[in-house]
Amino acid sequence: MTPLAGIPGIHAEGVGSINVIPLNAFPAEDPSTITPPKLCLYPNTLPGYLICIIVKKHSIKYNSLYIADLFHSMSNLQRNILTYKIDSVFNWFFLPIGTYVLIWNTDLKLDFAQINSAIAAGLLLSVILELPSGALADIIGRKRTVVIGRITLFCAYLFFYIQHNFLGVIVFQLLYYVDNSFTSGAQSALLYDSLKEEGLEKKLYKKIEADTFLFCTLGMAIASISSGYLYKIDPFLPFGVMIPITFIGLLASLFYIEPKIDSEKYHIKDYLKQNIDGVRHIFRNSKVRWVSLFSIITMIITYVSVWYLYEPRITKPFDDPTLIAWLIGGTYLMRAIGTRFVDRFERIFRSKYSSIALILSMSVGSLFSFVRGGFGAVSSVYLRKFVDGYRLPIINNMQNEHIESKYRATSLSAVSLLVNLVLVPLGLLVGNSIDKLGVENTLGLVGIFGLLIGVPVSINMSRVLQEDS
Repeated sequence: MTPLAGIPGIHAEGVGSINVIPLNAFPAEDPSTITPPKLCLYPNTLPGYLICIIVKKHSIKYNSLYIADLFHSMSNLQRNILTYKIDSVFNWFFLPIGTYVLIWNTDLKLDFAQINSAIAAGLLLSVILELPSGALADIIGRKRTVVIGRITLFCAYLFFYIQHNFLGVIVFQLLYYVDNSFTSGAQSALLYDSLKEEGLEKKLYKKIEADTFLFCTLGMAIASISSGYLYKIDPFLPFGVMIPITFIGLLASLFYIEPKIDSEKYHIKDYLKQNIDGVRHIFRNSKVRWVSLFSIITMIITYVSVWYLYEPRITKPFDDPTLIAWLIGGTYLMRAIGTRFVDRFERIFRSKYSSIALILSMSVGSLFSFVRGGFGAVSSVYLRKFVDGYRLPIINNMQNEHIESKYRATSLSAVSLLVNLVLVPLGLLVGNSIDKLGVENTLGLVGIFGLLIGVPVSINMSRVLQEDS
């Protein structure tokens, strides 16, 4: 149930040792020329305090400033980096993650075939929108596309909190995946091109993604743990609290600045051509083809587990909602730890072997699910989540390095489309498999797929990239 988007981080004094880029590294606007905006978040509010934690190490004073003033006093690059982090953190703060299986399976009495059919319906809509949303990002700009997505995400939580039934689940999934389609390629491309304008994409992009991933993952862990306590107050309260949280994320997305690189606007007559060129680009040469194929396979292994298997696997052996929420929250702490191993992971295996080690560790983690009971549930999901921590930065950097900037948003959306084409029928298959074979066997079969298909593809891709380097 976790979102498909990527993420960054800035050192916060007393919070951690994350250090991406100081705000005084680029020229800022004269604060005296700033006009105070009408809509602001105060630092003494909870959302404002959370934002201040992220930006506390920055050189700009904010003692009595509005948070929005802080944005206006930054350079465009500083502002986009910080906006990317805040937008990601608030939209990844997914409270229902710890209890949605209980809510839908126990309280609404839905079986996993029904639950997965609702998720598959959202994925099907995502398939329909994936390429158009990528082209839309190239035509109207990445910022506007992200904002549209954030509006639909806000509406998704609002609708389900009002409509507590199977229809509410379906509509929630449809709107949820509209946001995913509109932001999947646009948000990452917006950050990458902002860095590229300053010639910093190779130096900082992967680090910012990894650090943001850490912030978002910690937020997910806190959200999951909180959901267990909210569930005991009211089973549907975790969804209700998400309404103001996603609204803050929506407000944050308004502060993006569209980068100048490859951000020219296309007319409607260029719409079809942009789509076709983007799809063609992922098959342009052997390097791009193998990177795209490897991305598709790793994303299938990842997201068939993320969307359909992780939370049901953790939930099955346990009865207490608070314990389940804590255990699911722990999976995101494991992913946070994994994000800190990106550089070490690549040093140990060297970059050319990192893709092989990545897919192999994903497969082994899934195989632990064959072990029955709580140990099998915790060990398999926790190991997979640890691997997920360093998976996303490695894959994103690989894609951005080999996919031309002009068609990156559309090409990345094309890769997501191909993945979702597989995940839609897999959702129905996995739902029936959970009801008949059990969730532990279903997750274990994912590991067998990784060994038989994913490992050979990663070996061949590494060979092709090494030959062409």
